[in-house]
Amino acid sequence: MTDRQAQTMSWALQNSQWFLALRPTANPRSSVPGLETLKTVLGRGMPADTAKSQIAGDFPESLNG
Repeated sequence: MTDRQAQTMSWALQNSQWFLALRPTANPRSSVPGLETLKTVLGRGMPADTAKSQIAGDFPESLNG
């Protein structure tokens, strides 16, 4: 799983008992850190303008910490 997928999985499982991500040890690729929200998860793969018009509502976000 990529680091982006790991961020998504972490967001999806944040209320679970544990989290595991296996990443390559030789030359792992890392993207720019970002914040996963319900809107970013639901909008993945959609053009940005489509996601904004199709995903509406006030989704309270929670952060670990």
